[in-house]
Parts: sequence; structure tokens; C-alpha cells
Amino acid sequence: MGCDIVKTFFLICISIMMLAGCGVATKTEPASETLSAITLHFLAASSTVNVAEELAAKFEQEHGIKVKVITGPTNALAQQILSGAPADLFLAASPKWVEPLTEQQLVAETKPLLGNRLVIAVPVGNPAGLNSPADLRKDGVKQIALAGENVPAGIYAEETLHKFKLYDELLAAEKIVRGHDVRVTLNYIERGEVEAGIVYATDVIGSTHAEAVYTFPDDVSPTIVLPVTLLKNSRHPEEAKRFYDELSSPASRGVYKRCGFTPLD
Repeated sequence: MGCDIVKTFFLICISIMMLAGCGVATKTEPASETLSAITLHFLAASSTVNVAEELAAKFEQEHGIKVKVITGPTNALAQQILSGAPADLFLAASPKWVEPLTEQQLVAETKPLLGNRLVIAVPVGNPAGLNSPADLRKDGVKQIALAGENVPAGIYAEETLHKFKLYDELLAAEKIVRGHDVRVTLNYIERGEVEAGIVYATDVIGSTHAEAVYTFPDDVSPTIVLPVTLLKNSRHPEEAKRFYDELSSPASRGVYKRCGFTPLD
């Protein structure tokens, strides 16, 4: 009987040791999968889709951390963040749309990242023969595409046309059509559905169906600054901060320049 008690006690000890060993394995196992299980949500203005996707892919390749790029009009992306949608970083086409996030205490850090310019763009070959803002008055110009009224590119374009005293005249002549965002506006131009449009200089770079015929000078065009924001409600703050910092790295600056942006940070 004594032997049976000893044997039972021995078996219990072995079981406890095995369970303890399993417990250790359970705790350490996820650590090796942590980075691969993380997905950062990078909300980026439509005009930055090319650089956003390239830098997201580069970060994922180098760090094993997935970055999901979500693009759209800046105002719509800001509303998504305010509504509680998953978001770690926000690259806006205007500082204006960072302000409501700051008011709601959703901003951990923000900085100016990129600069851009406005251009008059036309279908390749410039069928309407446009060379200046005044040419938008021509009878042969039936439609001029601008981005939406609440979209930064549309706001900038409207402000600029007002400085040339053209906006009210073009609006009264029913020449102005609006795209959902700047990419849709560019598509109108590329497909020849309009004679001209006002978009960012970077939108035309790489396009095989549109070309810029006039760049608005700094003294009449609003200063275009694209800030990047690290959000407080990030589910992965350390990894998001790492990506935020790398967006200002020399390698990232090289990408911006190649795509036509002016690095500001």
C-alpha cells in the first residue's frame, strides 16, 4: 500500500511538471508570431496612393509587419477615424482635416511630411490647345474637372481660380464638373471626358493619357502641405511609431522625390 502511495505521488509530480512545461510553451509560442500577426492601418489621401503603397510594402518586407493601405478623399478618411474605424496612421492632403482629430484628442504626433503643386492638366496632345488659366474661357472648353468641394484638391483649385477671377465665370458657364476625389478627376481628363482639369502635379507624373500644360505659381496657389499623423487609438502603438518615423527616413524621402513630392520633414 505504501508503494502505491509513493507511486501515485510520483505520477502526480510528473503530471504537474508536464503541465508546467506546457504552460511555458503556451506563453512563449505567440511571441514568435507577434509581428506577423500585426496589421497596421494606414489611411492615405488618394493623391498619395502610389507612395503610400510603395512604403507600406517596403516596411512589411523589412520588418515583417503588414501595413494595410486605405485610400480615399481626405475628408472621408478623417470621418472614418472620428467614427472609430481601425487607424494607426493618417496621411492627409491638408492639415485642415487633422484639426478635428486633434480636437477629439485622437492625435499622438503629427508633422508636415510632403509638399505639392497644382497644375492644369489636359488629355495627351492637348486637343483644346490650352496653355494658361485664361485659356479656360475658350469656347472650345466645354468642361473643366475639379475634385469635390470638400476634398483638399477641390478646395485648393477653387481658391486658385478665384484668385484669377475665373471661378464664378466658369461656374456660371456650367463648365465645372466635380470628381469624387482627385484620382477620379484625373480619370475624367485621361479619358478625354473633359478638355482640362486642375489636379496635383504628382497626379500627372506617370500618366500616359494626361499631361500638365501649366503649373500654378506659388504666389497664387495655396501652400499645399500633406501632414502625417500618428493616432492615439492605434492598436499597435510601438509598431505604428516605427512606421511613422520611417516615413521621414532618407530612403522614404527618395521615394517622395521620385514621385514628384517635395519632402518637408
